[in-house]
Order: sequence, then structure tokens, then C-alpha cells
Amino acid sequence: MKLSADIELCTYRKIDRIDHTQWDQMTGDNPMAGTGWLRAVELTFNGRLRPLYVTAESSSGHLLGAAVCYIADKGPVIGDFDHMVLGRLKKPAHRLGLSFMPLLVCCPLYAYGRHILLSGAVEGERKQILVAAVLDHIEKEARSRSLALAFTNITSNERLLIQELEARHYLHAHDLPQSCLDIPWETFDDYLLDLKRHGKHMRDNVKKEMNRLKRKGVDIRPITDPSAVGPRLLALLDLNSRRHNGVPFMFNRDFFATLQDCMGTMVEIYGAFRGDDLHGVSIQLSSRTEGHVAFVGVDHAAAGNDHSYFNLFFYEPIGRAIAKGQKHLYFDRLMYPAKRRRGCRFIDTWFFYKPHRKNRELLTTIWFGILTRWNRRIGPVAEQ
Repeated sequence: MKLSADIELCTYRKIDRIDHTQWDQMTGDNPMAGTGWLRAVELTFNGRLRPLYVTAESSSGHLLGAAVCYIADKGPVIGDFDHMVLGRLKKPAHRLGLSFMPLLVCCPLYAYGRHILLSGAVEGERKQILVAAVLDHIEKEARSRSLALAFTNITSNERLLIQELEARHYLHAHDLPQSCLDIPWETFDDYLLDLKRHGKHMRDNVKKEMNRLKRKGVDIRPITDPSAVGPRLLALLDLNSRRHNGVPFMFNRDFFATLQDCMGTMVEIYGAFRGDDLHGVSIQLSSRTEGHVAFVGVDHAAAGNDHSYFNLFFYEPIGRAIAKGQKHLYFDRLMYPAKRRRGCRFIDTWFFYKPHRKNRELLTTIWFGILTRWNRRIGPVAEQ
């Protein structure tokens, strides 16, 4: 079965050139694949990241499929493909002139499992045909620019895409798992009671961490006007990024107000205040059914031992997600023991890579094998 002749494959450089409503209906309720987030990335990203939006459209103008790609150059940012594949070896590799970049990377920034979006009108065999057609077009865009191609943060629910990439002999490696808290509780107190399943002292430990914040005179409250404290918010997230990743925060000072303008009620920014002094921030992106803890930054020198970090990273987002009736709350990688004790499960992820030059395949295959073994060693066993 072939793609219908009345379907056109297109490439756009701006998300505003595409119907936002139709796009957002294909995201599976993931706010980090939606047009609000994509537009905020376009407007405020600091590095050299140029978006390409690939669409499959019917003759009547209806979106049937879509994908987000970025032309990514080398640069000092967290989350680029070199950082993902080389880790701490990135800087010495760059000094030796070794890099997987520039390349075309397919994945909404920071999103998982949302690579080729499909309309609900696409059914049966047409799903695989449309996935293959969109992938053909993405490969054409990469070839026309003499770029390698990578798909990052792929999860097991993308069965059709994985089958297609494997059939095309993409190189791949196992990445570190994503963390997810499933939310069956009606209240935060119910969640605390359930923590006993993960350790007989966990409920008491969490309550102590929350009470310590109050005893230290710290109040976590929403930041409704991020432009008023934009420089401090940027400093907090920049401090966190440099401390843990050795690179600056990837967005500029307008990010917070722009994010609020683009996403509206889907974004919540809240801070840890001692009086009027802001020493911690957490940003949560949400849809009707799921939330994502996107960014957390704490000035540990100012916070001391008040447990601001755990409250901003875990308890405030969990409490808000339960109150909203969301079904899942997603976190990024690492801190796996702490996340498991707080009820998270883990989701396997992979990245797939197609080099532009064939002479790189052997060494890349060897390195990906080493990387897979390393990631399986330091990451937890996934629980799909």
C-alpha cells in the first residue's frame, strides 16, 4: 500500500506557519510536544538550534502527521547529542576535533516518545505508511544538508517508528530511563500513606523534609509575574546547570515570560522564598492528564539545609498534579534511588543514529555498544 497521491509532505521553519489546533490534537496530551512549548523554544533558545517542522497534509489542508527536527551545531549546551553520547568526554573530544555534530536531530526539546505525531484519523496500515513517509522526508532534509540524523528519547510505545528505524539499519544505543510517577491517589495525604510500600520510614521522612522547610521560614508560592524576577530565575537555573552539567542554562532571560505567554495555564512557575528572598525555582509544564517537572534550580548556599530542593522537585509538583487530577507526572533522568523511594517507575529510552559518512559506522557501533552497557549499569531496570 502506497501513500495517497493527495498527501503532501512539507517543511516549515516556524511553528506559527502550521495550524496550532490541529498540531496540538496529535501530541497525545504531552505539553512538551505542543505548539506553545515549541514556540517558546524558537524565541528564547541561546544555542545554535534551527527548527524544521515536517508535516504530512491532505489536499484539504488537514494535518495527518508531523515531526519536530532541529539542525543542531556544536555548542556549550546541555542536552545536545554530543552531551548525550559522550557525556564527560564531550569537552576532551571537542578539543581533539571529534564530534557527532552538526546533525539533524528529531525530537521536541526535552520531550520523550513524541517523534512522529499522527492524527486520530489515521488508522490501520496507513499509520505505518505515514510514519515511513514522514521519515523519508526527514532523511531527505538531512541528506540535502549533508548532515547525520538522530532520533533521541525514543520510548517503547513508539513501536512503528522503532520497527522502521531498525529496518533501515540505524545504529542505536540504550539510553538512561525516564522517570514517571503514576497518580492513582485522590489527595496528597493518600500519597504519603502509600509511601510505606517503598520503605517503612519514607512517609515520616517526607513529612520531616516538608516541615523543615516551614521551620526555616521558607514559603513556596506561585510566581505570577516572572518578568519581575527574571534575572534571579535565570541565575538560579544557570547555577544548577553549571553545577550539574558544566554548561550554562540554554535559554535567555526572556524565557520565563515568553513561556508564560506561549503556554498560558499549561505552565506553572513557583519559587522558594524566605521573606522576599528567592532562592529556588521549579517550572512544571502540564496538560489535562500529565505533568512534567521541566526545570528546578536552587541556590544551595542561600537555602542551607532547608530541603528546598526536594520540596521544589518532588512534593510541590506531586501535590499540584494530584490536585489537578493528572494521571502521570514525569521527571528527567538520574536521581533514580530517590525517585524510586518516592514511588516512581522507570521507562526505557533509546537513541537511533544514521551517520552521514559510512566510514564512521564501525567506530560508532563499537562506542554505542560500550555506551549501552554503561547506561544499563548505572540506570535502574525499567518498569514499563
